[in-house]
This record gives sequence, structure tokens and C-alpha cells, in this order.
Amino acid sequence: MKKELSGLPARILPVIEPAVLKHGCSVWDIEFVKEGSDRILRITIDTDKEGGIDINDCVAVHRDADVLLDEADPIESSYYLQITSPGLERKLNYPSHLLKYKGAEVSVKLFKLLDGQRKFNAVVAGYDGEKGLALFDCGDRRITPALEDISSVTLIYDYDSDPAFR
Repeated sequence: MKKELSGLPARILPVIEPAVLKHGCSVWDIEFVKEGSDRILRITIDTDKEGGIDINDCVAVHRDADVLLDEADPIESSYYLQITSPGLERKLNYPSHLLKYKGAEVSVKLFKLLDGQRKFNAVVAGYDGEKGLALFDCGDRRITPALEDISSVTLIYDYDSDPAFR
């Protein structure tokens, strides 16, 4: 798990954020990855509006962010710009995500064993910024891995309680 955006994604944020905010969205994550021979600048956006992110949001943010990125030209190599939503079973990548989803059920994977476990389902209890620990309630015990020991935290969406999936 990352503490915050850093490197190129941190430099991209102030360039594209006006385009994201203009459309009532927020930046969930920014990645610059290589997939095959292609480089992809993947900007994941989120919103609190009813219905969440849809394709129209992605198209509108793409159009405006593309113009801002062309003007600022922060990446020397060629790349594809991709605007996406985090999805229902989203990855929680930052402490702010843990705080936003406090009380939510998640699937946690660690890089190494902690209390005899590497994978577990739990409820997000928060984040201890002073100690750099994620807080998870797993039954009657609290598990507190350091951020750097967390491989992934994925929201578990309750499809059974969503009328759209019945």
C-alpha cells in the first residue's frame, strides 16, 4: 500500500486535477505503467454522485485532461491516456481510502505473514498515521500491518444487497 502519490503520478496530479474537478469527480489514483510495448497513463477517477462514474464522465475527463497534458507535456515518451473508474470492488491504495471506507468489508493480502496470516477478510477500522499502520478488525481481534507490508486491500462489494444484481 502506498502512503501517497509520488514520482511522476505526483507531478501529473496538479496538471490533470482541474479537468477532473470540472466534471464533479476526484482523482482516485494515477499510474504510469508499461503493458506489453505500450506505456499507459491510467487516471482513475471517482465521484460521490448517485450512480457513480459512467462512460460519459470518463470521456469528458479524458477530453479535458488530454488538452492539459499536451500543454504541460510532463512525459517525454509516447503513451496512451486511459481514464477509468475504480469499480465496485475497488483497490484501496492509500490511507485516505482506508479512512473513506472505514467500516467496509475488505480482502487483505500481505507480502509476509502477520499473526500467521498472509490473506484475510476483515472490516476496515482506519489508519494510524503516527505509526503508519492500517487497522483491520478480523472477528474479535485487530490486525495492524504496516503500509509497506500490504500487497493489496480490495473492497468486497455485497452484490446480494444491491437490487441491480438480483
